[in-house]
Amino acid sequence: VPPTRRFDLAIPEDLLEELARLIGYDEFRAPITRMTPEIGLPAATTNTTTRIGDLMADRGYFEAITYSFVDRDLDAVITPGTPAIELANPIASQMAVMRQSLWPGLLEAVAHNQKRQQPAIRLFETGHRFAGSTAEAARETGELAFVATGHVAPEQWGQATRPVDFYDIKGDLEDLLAGLGLGEPLSFHAGEHPALHPGQCAEIRIDGHAVGEIGALHPETLKVFDLKGPVFAARLALAGIDARGLPQSAPLSKFPRIRRDLALVTPTSLAFTDLAAAIRDAGGEFLTQIEPFDRYVGEAVTDGQQSLAVKLVFQNDERTLTDDEITDTINHILDHLRQHDVELRG
Repeated sequence: VPPTRRFDLAIPEDLLEELARLIGYDEFRAPITRMTPEIGLPAATTNTTTRIGDLMADRGYFEAITYSFVDRDLDAVITPGTPAIELANPIASQMAVMRQSLWPGLLEAVAHNQKRQQPAIRLFETGHRFAGSTAEAARETGELAFVATGHVAPEQWGQATRPVDFYDIKGDLEDLLAGLGLGEPLSFHAGEHPALHPGQCAEIRIDGHAVGEIGALHPETLKVFDLKGPVFAARLALAGIDARGLPQSAPLSKFPRIRRDLALVTPTSLAFTDLAAAIRDAGGEFLTQIEPFDRYVGEAVTDGQQSLAVKLVFQNDERTLTDDEITDTINHILDHLRQHDVELRG
């Protein structure tokens, strides 16, 4: 039994350590073993956080590392109605709960930079968020979040300066997911988020599954974080983007592509994602590309409708397609689109 003054001897290992100290650590010789070093490489179907960070840096974003502890009031602005995990002994009142989103830390960093007159701010972070009202029921999940505000490009004489808009950050997201091999299954749908502006918020889907949100911050959110708007933010669950299909190569076709442009009158409520899906359903296996290149709303177009100019590209890898085949396919597409209240503009 150790004497009461030796309160550091509490378990058998403490006694063994004391014996080793008295005998002398130099008297112990560990056997020399042979080790074969191995360098582990991620699978080609895995998207690592390192790869994600490299792609975000390529788009001009700087990586931020913020605390997992956030202010209770700020957390409630981003995730209202969802109680956060309280810390038993927080180091400060503004670090009282575990974050349920990476946005609060990033937005505080944006405010910090705006107060120091930074003209363009682009920050991203990969980290963990904590859901659940108690530590026992906590669920820890990985997330990528990024924010953008300020000038879209450095000030110069060659072009006028303009602020970042929704389509800039949407383009950054599309380029990121294309680099991760997820560009094809990506789609955007009108969505809602309490921290984002109504009408300027979209749900991000991959293969039809929701993986995050993107949009402009709500004016009330800007006020709470003391931000100068507009500020745009996006978030993605890492579980939704950490896997990709095995990259494959294919030879270029020897046969020409055939392009057809359609001017379609569509309801303004019809998202282009849904329109493209309808065209793809009726376009057949040789339809390789669908892209909008013009939109018109005004005279000669009924209220509640819009005119969209859409480019369709067809190609067969084994032979040249004929005009009759393309005409038949276009007619089939137009017949199918009438079921969605879409007509060819006269």
